[in-house]
Amino acid sequence: MARGALIAYFRLNLLSPRDVVRYTVGVVALFLFLEITVRLYGFGLDGLNYKKMNSLYPPGTLILQGSKNHKIYTELKPNLNIYYRFNPFKTNSRGLRDKEYSLEKPAGVFRFAVLGSSPTMGEGIEAEKTFHSVLEDRLNRESKKIAYEFINFAVDGYRISNSLEVLKKKVPLYHPDAVLFCVSNEYCWFPSRCPKEAYKEPVMKRPFFQSHLWFLVTRKSRVQAVVSPNKKAYFGVVDSNMRELALIGKRQGIPVYVIVQAYNPYDAETIKKIANSHDLDAVTMNSGFREKKLSAYFISPLDPHSNAEANEIYAKIVYDFLMNRHLLEKSHSQ
Repeated sequence: MARGALIAYFRLNLLSPRDVVRYTVGVVALFLFLEITVRLYGFGLDGLNYKKMNSLYPPGTLILQGSKNHKIYTELKPNLNIYYRFNPFKTNSRGLRDKEYSLEKPAGVFRFAVLGSSPTMGEGIEAEKTFHSVLEDRLNRESKKIAYEFINFAVDGYRISNSLEVLKKKVPLYHPDAVLFCVSNEYCWFPSRCPKEAYKEPVMKRPFFQSHLWFLVTRKSRVQAVVSPNKKAYFGVVDSNMRELALIGKRQGIPVYVIVQAYNPYDAETIKKIANSHDLDAVTMNSGFREKKLSAYFISPLDPHSNAEANEIYAKIVYDFLMNRHLLEKSHSQ
């Protein structure tokens, strides 16, 4: 009798094949609705564009290759001309996201070397809209006697330690007159990026078919998995890096200016104080982002990299900073 009751219970409660199909279709429809909603929220109508979304590879994918120098670890591939993260992405013959430059500095040129990570490289924006390109254009329009060059050595994913090695090994070949050493938040909090294993390019997948809903849901846990909440320890790393940066500048006889691209005022001021403690002049950028909600300066609600408007603000702040240091030609103030 008990057996018969159990069978009857399961017959009443088990789903029929038709019910299974109906519920499965409902779950898939709900997932697609939420996925489309997230894409429209993050990218507007571009979120449904196959070509544009197919350019949205994870940062660094397609554009990086391993470096022969273990401490540099990765560098941009030379001679790229691709569509990457919604924008044209080109590199020159030496693997810089910039136009071609001669190693020998031409007469009448004041040359800056610009180092940093993805925000400085121009992640998600056109190369011409990066703050150093905007600054270069402005200075050359205003200049009466001197031509200005800002050479972009920034690479996606770099930590301070990677840029320090670039400053030692690559930058001197171009004989710069000054260095802009850019530091952003992720530049500090993420662990050092010089693993013993050689760099392996990620397996290529069609980004259009990747779930941005899943990315949004898991983003916080993925960041927490690699970022230490112990800011005191990481400020200690920054202190060590700034000490080395100051020594490199003195050995090479090149003035080094620290550009702090951290949005958080506390982080920005702390990094600036650390740089100042090693006799490095520094400027913070967070003061320029008070008129709007901070997310208005992101390339998308799902990506906090600085957009073109933010880079315009960076350019103005750095311009004023350099003018106040009398680094630029006097004709600008005449």
